[in-house]
Amino acid sequence: MWTYATLTVLFGSGLVWWALQRWALVDTDFGPAAHPLSPWMLKLHGLAAMAFLIVLGVLVPEHMRRCWHAEKNRLSGVGMITVLIILSISGWLL
Repeated sequence: MWTYATLTVLFGSGLVWWALQRWALVDTDFGPAAHPLSPWMLKLHGLAAMAFLIVLGVLVPEHMRRCWHAEKNRLSGVGMITVLIILSISGWLL
Protein backbone atom coordinates (compact mmCIF):
# COMPACT_ATOMS: atom_id res chain seq x y z
CA MET A 1 0.00 0.00 0.00
CA TRP A 2 2.80 2.45 0.90
CA THR A 3 4.61 1.69 -2.34
CA TYR A 4 1.57 2.52 -4.44
CA ALA A 5 0.67 5.58 -2.36
CA THR A 6 4.13 7.13 -2.55
CA LEU A 7 4.49 6.35 -6.25
CA THR A 8 1.08 7.90 -6.96
CA VAL A 9 1.95 11.13 -5.11
CA LEU A 10 5.40 11.18 -6.70
CA PHE A 11 4.07 10.75 -10.23
CA GLY A 12 1.09 13.08 -9.71
CA SER A 13 3.09 15.93 -8.22
CA GLY A 14 5.69 15.67 -10.96
CA LEU A 15 2.99 15.67 -13.63
CA VAL A 16 1.19 18.68 -12.12
CA TRP A 17 4.48 20.58 -11.76
CA TRP A 18 5.37 19.83 -15.40
CA ALA A 19 1.91 20.95 -16.60
CA LEU A 20 2.12 24.17 -14.57
CA GLN A 21 5.57 24.95 -15.97
CA ARG A 22 4.48 24.21 -19.51
CA TRP A 23 0.97 25.65 -19.77
CA ALA A 24 0.18 27.80 -16.73
CA LEU A 25 2.68 30.62 -16.79
CA VAL A 26 1.50 33.86 -15.16
CA ASP A 27 2.04 37.21 -16.83
CA THR A 28 3.80 39.70 -14.57
CA ASP A 29 5.30 43.14 -15.08
CA PHE A 30 8.63 41.46 -15.77
CA GLY A 31 7.32 38.87 -18.22
CA PRO A 32 6.03 35.34 -17.83
CA ALA A 33 6.64 33.72 -14.44
CA ALA A 34 5.96 30.35 -12.87
CA HIS A 35 2.50 29.62 -11.48
CA PRO A 36 2.23 30.20 -7.70
CA LEU A 37 1.51 26.48 -7.12
CA SER A 38 4.64 25.42 -8.96
CA PRO A 39 7.06 25.66 -5.99
CA TRP A 40 4.58 23.79 -3.78
CA MET A 41 4.31 20.97 -6.30
CA LEU A 42 8.09 20.75 -6.42
CA LYS A 43 8.26 20.58 -2.61
CA LEU A 44 5.58 17.87 -2.55
CA HIS A 45 7.48 15.98 -5.23
CA GLY A 46 10.68 16.10 -3.16
CA LEU A 47 8.83 14.96 -0.04
CA ALA A 48 7.25 12.06 -1.95
CA ALA A 49 10.66 11.12 -3.34
CA MET A 50 12.13 10.91 0.17
CA ALA A 51 9.14 8.86 1.34
CA PHE A 52 9.56 6.49 -1.60
CA LEU A 53 13.24 6.03 -0.79
CA ILE A 54 12.21 4.99 2.73
CA VAL A 55 9.68 2.52 1.29
CA LEU A 56 12.36 1.19 -1.03
CA GLY A 57 14.70 0.79 1.93
CA VAL A 58 12.09 -1.37 3.63
CA LEU A 59 11.69 -3.53 0.52
CA VAL A 60 15.39 -4.37 0.19
CA PRO A 61 15.86 -6.59 3.26
CA GLU A 62 12.39 -8.12 3.21
CA HIS A 63 11.41 -8.68 -0.38
CA MET A 64 14.37 -8.21 -2.69
CA ARG A 65 16.91 -10.26 -0.78
CA ARG A 66 14.51 -13.19 -0.37
CA CYS A 67 13.61 -13.19 -4.07
CA TRP A 68 17.25 -12.82 -5.11
CA HIS A 69 18.17 -15.98 -3.21
CA ALA A 70 15.14 -17.77 -4.67
CA GLU A 71 16.36 -16.71 -8.15
CA LYS A 72 13.02 -15.12 -9.05
CA ASN A 73 12.58 -12.09 -11.30
CA ARG A 74 16.24 -11.12 -11.23
CA LEU A 75 16.22 -9.33 -14.60
CA SER A 76 13.20 -7.17 -13.81
CA GLY A 77 14.49 -6.48 -10.29
CA VAL A 78 17.90 -5.34 -11.49
CA GLY A 79 16.23 -3.23 -14.18
CA MET A 80 13.92 -1.58 -11.67
CA ILE A 81 16.74 -0.86 -9.20
CA THR A 82 18.88 0.58 -12.01
CA VAL A 83 16.11 2.95 -13.10
CA LEU A 84 15.43 3.99 -9.50
CA ILE A 85 19.12 4.69 -8.88
CA ILE A 86 19.33 6.82 -12.04
CA LEU A 87 16.18 8.74 -11.06
CA SER A 88 17.46 9.29 -7.52
CA ILE A 89 20.84 10.56 -8.69
CA SER A 90 19.32 12.83 -11.36
CA GLY A 91 16.88 14.26 -8.80
CA TRP A 92 19.70 14.91 -6.36
CA LEU A 93 21.76 16.63 -9.08
CA LEU A 94 18.87 18.94 -9.93
